[in-house]
Amino acid sequence: MHPVAHVCHTIPRRLRVRIPSKRGDSDYFAHVSEKLRALHGVEEVKAAPHTGSIVIIYDGELDELKRQAYKQGLFTLKRPPVQRKTLFQNVASAFRSYNKELLTLTSGQIDIPSLVFVSLVTSGMWQLARGNVVLPAWYVAFYYALGVFMHSGVDEFDEGAEIGVEDVDIVD
Repeated sequence: MHPVAHVCHTIPRRLRVRIPSKRGDSDYFAHVSEKLRALHGVEEVKAAPHTGSIVIIYDGELDELKRQAYKQGLFTLKRPPVQRKTLFQNVASAFRSYNKELLTLTSGQIDIPSLVFVSLVTSGMWQLARGNVVLPAWYVAFYYALGVFMHSGVDEFDEGAEIGVEDVDIVD
């Protein structure tokens, strides 16, 4: 069975493919480079075994190059699978981005959980000041504030440790 090569990038006369199953296999990439150079229409081949990719400069049609590579037993050329994100992943990604911007704007002092915590505590105190002591208005605000506080990860930092924006590690 031929290794699967995914098209990473293509423009007329230039193709970059990635062969994940052969990443790091220098012998394979040397063999494939030699075989590709011998194919009709191939002008240049640059293999990078450490990344598992090959750049092919060719004169001709991509479909013909694809057929020749398959016929020679080098690889099966396929489009990479489409990576779809769930709604939750998209929302979480947006919040990570907003959180990063908020941390930058406030020099690392306020993040989204801190902002929500302060907002909920303020809301609860405002409800109490207005005389609205009937459950659940102020109680719910305090309850959610506590929940946000407990899940904010404040215990990850040492007491008294200072944190700057450059110390905050946000993964996108």
